[in-house]
Amino acid sequence: MRKLIALMPILLLMTSCQIADAPGLTGGLKMEEPKENITFHTIEPSGLPEEIQKQVNQKLATPKKQAVLFHEDSRHFALITLGERKTAGYTITVDQVVRRGNTVTVYATEKTPAKGSFAAQVITHPSIIITFSAKQPVQHLEVKWTQS
Repeated sequence: MRKLIALMPILLLMTSCQIADAPGLTGGLKMEEPKENITFHTIEPSGLPEEIQKQVNQKLATPKKQAVLFHEDSRHFALITLGERKTAGYTITVDQVVRRGNTVTVYATEKTPAKGSFAAQVITHPSIIITFSAKQPVQHLEVKWTQS
């Protein structure tokens, strides 16, 4: 009888726990979508469609680091900025663009002025714009940074 009473809480826990099924998935396990490398090109603001160019110019004035996605038909434009910097010499390079589902991840490198080098004391807003095409809609943009 004591063993039965001791086992009751364990049995109760085991029977009350279950894995909830997510819609469209079996066994409650989430399947990871495959990665797809995306071909991209850098583009100058002057090469953007007029309406997107206006939006980019507004975003460039912000002092915060940001990544913003713009769309026109099947073309996508990603504005990536470092925000406000107090000296010149900062640059961004995009190393790779990967798509997984409706999310695009940009792998970028922030290059800072070399220590001890002369950098003009001027406020800058380092940025880069890339463009890419996608057959399926892209809804999210994220940036993974490295520094050099």
